Amino acid sequence: MAIFAQTAWKVDPMHSSVNFNIKHMGISFVQGRFDKFDGKVVAAADNLNNAEFSFLLR
Repeated sequence: MAIFAQTAWKVDPMHSSVNFNIKHMGISFVQGRFDKFDGKVVAAADNLNNAEFSFLLR
């Protein structure tokens, strides 16, 4: 059984945002945002190759 070191980063909600734009009926755009969210990234190295991303929008 091999054990690999992992690097984990946690989203800082005070310095991050989750925003979106949706095109409505080809005429206009609706914009929105999520005010409450959590997120993290776990990778086997200091880069994002094969990293696992998880986000929870509330």
